[in-house]
Amino acid sequence: MHVPSLPIPVNRECNRVMKNVGDALDVAQKLTGVERRVFDFIKLHDYKVRISECAKELDVSDEDVKKVIKSLEEIGLLKVRTIL
Repeated sequence: MHVPSLPIPVNRECNRVMKNVGDALDVAQKLTGVERRVFDFIKLHDYKVRISECAKELDVSDEDVKKVIKSLEEIGLLKVRTIL
């Protein structure tokens, strides 16, 4: 019995999201030094961290962690939200 194949419409938004995810993964693989350490720390803690805790654990300044987080947000690896 032959089952006809049905065309599957391609959702442009889905393609855009998948491209962005792929681009982000490419960028993440290229991180080095303190960027890599901060990003790995953030991932390890389910993307919910305090800057002071991250800085202390990685033995870097709060200011360095803030700069890295801003950079990671600018390249699309993170979306920062302040939780009070």
